[in-house]
Amino acid sequence: MVLKYTPACLPAYILFMCMRHTDHMNDDEKVRSLLTCAINSVKKVVKVSMCMFVSVLDNASVVYF
Repeated sequence: MVLKYTPACLPAYILFMCMRHTDHMNDDEKVRSLLTCAINSVKKVVKVSMCMFVSVLDNASVVYF
């Protein structure tokens, strides 16, 4: 069944549950790897969204003047 409307916190909840499961297995290397990948992925998303925001802002200022 595909969810028609997903809550905004669903990705964070899934990541939290993965972290909890990995921590429960007591495998420090997997916990470290999962955290590193999650942090790097968030940084990429923020960087792309900031680039798009700056691009839109530049285009808006060019059109305005």
